[in-house]
Amino acid sequence: MLVIVCVNNLYKNVTKKFKGRKLNYQSYLDVLKDKEKEGKEEKVIAHAYVSDLTGSAKFLTCLRRYGYKLHYDETLKKYRWNVGACVEVCKNIDNLNIVVIGSSSIEFIPLIEWLKRNGVKVIIFACNISHRLRSIADECIEITEDMLIETHSNETIKTN
Repeated sequence: MLVIVCVNNLYKNVTKKFKGRKLNYQSYLDVLKDKEKEGKEEKVIAHAYVSDLTGSAKFLTCLRRYGYKLHYDETLKKYRWNVGACVEVCKNIDNLNIVVIGSSSIEFIPLIEWLKRNGVKVIIFACNISHRLRSIADECIEITEDMLIETHSNETIKTN
C-alpha cells in the first residue's frame, strides 16, 4: 500500500472544517495500518509532501518519526509536489495493489483514472472530499474528529 499525503492540502481543509484543530498524522497512518491488517495487504509505505512550512522543524521531525518518507522544499509550489507524488506512484506501479491519496484536490483525477485502468485500487483519505473524487475513487475515507488534535503552536503551513 503506497500512501501519498499532501500535507498542505490536508492542513488547509482540516483547519477550514475543524476550527482550532489539526490532523494527528500518526492517527492518520494508524487507520491505514489497521486497514492493511484487515486486507492482508503488504506493508504501508507513506510519503508526505510539504511545499512550505513556517514555524518549528518539530513537525517535520514528527512526520519522519511516524514513518513518513518526507519530501520537503520550501521553495516549491504545491503543484510541483503534486507532480512529484504522481511520479512516485508511476515509479512503483508494478508493485502496487492499493494507492491512498491524502488530498482532496481534483488535480489527482487523471492519476486516479490511470491507476484504476492499471488495476490498482484507489482510496482517497482526506477532508472535504468532493463528489467528483468520490465518484471515481474505489473508496473514500473522510477525516474525522477523533483523528485531530488541538492547535497549540504558532506553526503554520502555507496552502498555495
